[in-house]
Amino acid sequence: MDTKYTKKALPFLILKVLEKYTDENHYITQQKIVEKLFDDFQMVVERKSVSSNIKLLEDLDYDIARGEGGVALIERVLNKYEIQYIADSVYSNKTLSAKTANDIIEKISEKESMYFKNNYKDLYRTGDVKRNKNKDLFNIIDTIEEAKKLKKRIEFNYVSYNEKGEKINKYGDFRPRVSPYFLVNNFGVYYLLGYYRGTKFGHPFNIYRVDRMEKVTISDWDEKPKEEAGLSKDFSIAQFLNEHVYLFSDEVVDAKLELLNPDQILNIKEYFSDGAKIKYEDGKLFAYIKCDKLALTYWIMQYGEFIKVVSPESLKENVVNTLNKILDLYK
Repeated sequence: MDTKYTKKALPFLILKVLEKYTDENHYITQQKIVEKLFDDFQMVVERKSVSSNIKLLEDLDYDIARGEGGVALIERVLNKYEIQYIADSVYSNKTLSAKTANDIIEKISEKESMYFKNNYKDLYRTGDVKRNKNKDLFNIIDTIEEAKKLKKRIEFNYVSYNEKGEKINKYGDFRPRVSPYFLVNNFGVYYLLGYYRGTKFGHPFNIYRVDRMEKVTISDWDEKPKEEAGLSKDFSIAQFLNEHVYLFSDEVVDAKLELLNPDQILNIKEYFSDGAKIKYEDGKLFAYIKCDKLALTYWIMQYGEFIKVVSPESLKENVVNTLNKILDLYK
């Protein structure tokens, strides 16, 4: 089998093999490198050539570790957390199509191992990414992902503040044991959707901001199966996120909104996409949206001059009561 590469390209091809098939948790033997060189590049080499070229890469200051399982490339141009941040930013850019975003991430991820993509396969993303002050954020995410793999619960302190502005554990000495189901990046903030005691709104999720979680550890307690927690087999996390714009745990309502300015269609579509249906009825413009009531209340407050609630009555009352409370503050 012919190859387009010459022997001079061997050190670079070995580097590509190390980049793709190794990381700090995955080592590869020199014999396996010989096999991968043939499989990926149709390059036939002897094991001693692999050994000498690995030594050359080490002399060029590539961070190659040696262990019982062989060798591994440790340090990358970008570490996995930097790539994760870039990936979040790209996925959160609403001007990019899904294909374009995926193509960009594929190119960025080429310098990481094949195992990298599996680390965050359950991380669902919405909104724009912002930098987070919690330096342990990605270590916490790693711990949550590990607990999910082991099907274990996690325990943690949850940050709050007292009347003096001092940081405290919201639950005192108590550390909740939570079954971690989904990680979500919502408008630049990471959230854990998990089960502790469930809610009354038709889903089991207790929602926690990951940047407010501290001292996260994996519990000895097994994760509560999603079905036992109340999630049906046909549960869709994508649909849940569409119906809970700000990740409030409130009842989901079917709302009818009158748009007093057609420019608001852009805002409707930006937040709700295909989840919003726009219709003209009797010369008026309406939007039909399915969303949780509290999130929709606060969303409507942003565009109160141009959007009027038609139904349901409970949503209309929510908006009116909230506005009256705000007005009372200024009387």
